[in-house]
Amino acid sequence: VQYFERARFEWHPEHAGTKWEIQLGLLGKEYARATGLDPKFMAPARAYVKLGESSTFYRGSASERVNNIARSANRFNGITIKAGETFSFIDKLGNITAEEGFSDGYAIVGGRLEKVIGGGLCQVSTTMYRAVFNAGLPIVERYGHTFIVNYYENILGFDATVFTPDVDFRWKNDLPTDIYM
Repeated sequence: VQYFERARFEWHPEHAGTKWEIQLGLLGKEYARATGLDPKFMAPARAYVKLGESSTFYRGSASERVNNIARSANRFNGITIKAGETFSFIDKLGNITAEEGFSDGYAIVGGRLEKVIGGGLCQVSTTMYRAVFNAGLPIVERYGHTFIVNYYENILGFDATVFTPDVDFRWKNDLPTDIYM
């Protein structure tokens, strides 16, 4: 046996010549047993299950648009939507300002293309909408664009526009468990 700060290597001569000859000791499990930890806390965690997915492309986009897409998508990475919670894209997205690193990019405003801070965010909301739709989760609020956007593979009606503060994309986690994004 050789101890390290957070691990213990064990030699198992009964497995000589196999990949099981040297093994890591189960220190956490031994400690839990020794301290009387309730066994339910040692049960294996449930496996992640992919509910839905989607992808859209932004090849050929201006650097400002790519910046806005990356910044906004990163804000959703690793969040949890609790069972029964209604998810709001705008609420979870937070502040979209130049101080937060967002750039002027094109957005559809009043049926015309205009440069606005955060232009391109609808790429993220559309991709999320399609994943949520594919997962079969209830859509609470969604607005489509006023015309086809080539980045979304020309599927009219299969998009979700957002524009702070009033145009939101919202959906509900109607599952009995949390959703990890």
